[in-house]
Amino acid sequence: MWISRDGRTAHRITDHPADDDHPLWSPDGRHLAFLSDRNRSAALWTVAIRDGQAADEPVRVKEGTLRLLGWTTRGLAYPESVRTDDIYTVPVDPSNGEIGGSARLIPYRRTGQNIVPEWSPDGKYLAFVSSSPAERDRRAVVLLPSDGSEPREFPTPAQQLWDLRWFGDSRGLGITGHDARGERTLFRLTLATGEWKTFPLPATAPGMVWNGMHFDWNADGRRYFYAWQDALTDSDFTIVERDLQSDRERIVFRGSVKSFNTCCSM
Repeated sequence: MWISRDGRTAHRITDHPADDDHPLWSPDGRHLAFLSDRNRSAALWTVAIRDGQAADEPVRVKEGTLRLLGWTTRGLAYPESVRTDDIYTVPVDPSNGEIGGSARLIPYRRTGQNIVPEWSPDGKYLAFVSSSPAERDRRAVVLLPSDGSEPREFPTPAQQLWDLRWFGDSRGLGITGHDARGERTLFRLTLATGEWKTFPLPATAPGMVWNGMHFDWNADGRRYFYAWQDALTDSDFTIVERDLQSDRERIVFRGSVKSFNTCCSM
C-alpha cells in the first residue's frame, strides 16, 4: 500500500493472494522491492512506481528466501550463503603428532565441491570425490599424487555418496552410495584398468540408512567389511565380512549396542 505524506491518498501497489512483505523503496522512489511467495516459491520482486501506483506488473528478480539489506547506487543488496567443500593438507610430525606448519588447499584446479578425502595406504595418492558446482550430479574420483604430478580422474556412476576406502594394497578403492535408480550400492574401482564394478548392498529397514554404508576393504579388494545393526533398539551391533566372488558372508564381530555409538563405529 502506498500512502501520500499528508495521508489523504492511498493506492494498493500489489493485489495478489500471496504474502507480499518487506517492502523497500529505491533511493529515487521509482521502484519498490519486496519479498513474495507467489508462484509457489519465495523470491525477490520489484515493481515500477509512477504517481504512487504500480506502473507495470511486478518482476521477479531472484529466487530463494532472502533478506534485503537495502538499495545501493547499483541496485539491491542482500546476503547469500554458499556452501563450499574443500580439502586442505597440513604437515604433521609422525614422531609426536604435532602440527608442523599451516594448512594449505590441495593443488587441484576445481574447488568448492571436493569431499571424502582418503590417503592411499602407501601414501602415494590422496583420493577424493569432486563435482562441478554447475553439474553436481556428475562426480569423479580424483587421485592426487603426493609427488606433485598430474591428478587422475575416474568418473563415478554413484549418484549419492557415503564413504570412500582404499584397498589395503593401494591398487584400487571403492565408495558406497546410491546408483542412478536410488539403490544402495558398493562401487569398486580397479586402478590398473580404470573399470568400475558395482555390487548391491543388503536391504535395510527404514531409519537405518547407515547400515552397510560404513565399510572397509581387505588387502586386494576381493572382500570388504561393513557395519550392521538389525534395529535401532534391542539389537546387537555387528561387523560382517562379505566375499564378492562367492557372495558369502561371515560375522567378524558382534557386540551390544550399549557399548557402541552405532552411527559412527566403523
